[in-house]
Amino acid sequence: STATITDITTAPPKTMGIILGTLGRQGNPAILSRIRSLLHSRGIRTIIVLLSEIFPKKLEMISNHSTSSSRSPSDAGNNRHGVCAWVQIACPRLSVDWGHHFCVPVLSPFELFVALGEVADPSLWSEHDEYFGSDQLSDAEEERKTDPES
Repeated sequence: STATITDITTAPPKTMGIILGTLGRQGNPAILSRIRSLLHSRGIRTIIVLLSEIFPKKLEMISNHSTSSSRSPSDAGNNRHGVCAWVQIACPRLSVDWGHHFCVPVLSPFELFVALGEVADPSLWSEHDEYFGSDQLSDAEEERKTDPES
């Protein structure tokens, strides 16, 4: 079975992966350190992977084999001893646009902080807030800059 965000928050996985993007200036070592400390404080082991590009098949291979020395033959095909979720410190839109292609959840740092209750202001993700796609946000920002009454 595939892990979900609820699984991460209610029954912390034994191991979560942290991807530090190496393409351009996307990866931020300070965020990596903060995430690693947060996960360790919750009793969650981490593995750190440096990647220039994040592909579903590559993460599936790492997810299933990251702790293969502790797996028994009866665990074949079961990810409960592998990486249960990834946090990617790379492309900000990767988790949103391509997340459904991965075998386990791939979260942005913000999504992880929300899932673990580290974001103090729930209005940042309230279901009652109006949703804006990135194109709409650009249009709204442009309108705000040109409309003196906004």
